[in-house]
Amino acid sequence: MQTGTRDGQGSRPVRDSRIHEYRQHAWRVERRKKLIEAEGQARLEVEREERARLHRLENSRIEKLLHESMSLRLADDIRSYVEAVNTRNSTDTDPVPEEQMAEWSQWARAQADRIDPVRTGAFLQPPPDPEKEEEASACSTRAPPSPASPGPSAPLAWHPNRWYTRLHR
Repeated sequence: MQTGTRDGQGSRPVRDSRIHEYRQHAWRVERRKKLIEAEGQARLEVEREERARLHRLENSRIEKLLHESMSLRLADDIRSYVEAVNTRNSTDTDPVPEEQMAEWSQWARAQADRIDPVRTGAFLQPPPDPEKEEEASACSTRAPPSPASPGPSAPLAWHPNRWYTRLHR
């Protein structure tokens, strides 16, 4: 007759051994369940990040399109303005000399050409990558202005939409 031990020498009861095996199995099942859940969460996070990236990219493309359409409109407005000034000057009683008008007209048309996305081919360029812009802006922050100079540390470049959008709101 068996005395309730695994090896017959009384060192470890069968019941304790089975409880231990059951606990190990339960731990393995729970661990596997947690790993599967973690993999699912990681997959969902990757999918969410990809959707967010695509959304940022689409927003960047739309922003570029709006910027270019406004730049084209502004370039056309400048050209129309130059023509109107030339027409009015030619019918004015005291016109500006022709060489001054030609010089000014040439300069103004050059500015219109500079911001025209069709003439510069800017509309053919891909939109900027939002991730690279975020990295660049995080790395290149301006130093705060010193008390001696209350303005920005470097002058901002002229941009056609800074004043134009305020006029047409």
